[in-house]
Amino acid sequence: MALAALTEVGNGAAIGGYYVKVFSADFAANYPTGGESLTLAQLGFESVAVVAALPAKGYTFGYNSTTHKLAVYASGGTEVTNATNLSTLTGILVAVAGKYKS
Repeated sequence: MALAALTEVGNGAAIGGYYVKVFSADFAANYPTGGESLTLAQLGFESVAVVAALPAKGYTFGYNSTTHKLAVYASGGTEVTNATNLSTLTGILVAVAGKYKS
């Protein structure tokens, strides 16, 4: 599956040898086990060093750099179950630092 929407917020910036971009992510109504796809192509990066999303509405987020997926965790650190409706999770800020794809 894919995020319902992923929009770059503002302009990216070069910081300490990395390029940093911030995105606003909207989740979909049918969350897939393992997380929503968040690929290098979607982000416009050749490689990433860090992907961090701010906690929101009682959820936290984690990026799996092997599968290129952004997972959602409920309180207690348990991943949200398959097919959970997360469409109310909108405007989630996601910061990405890495090697920019030119």
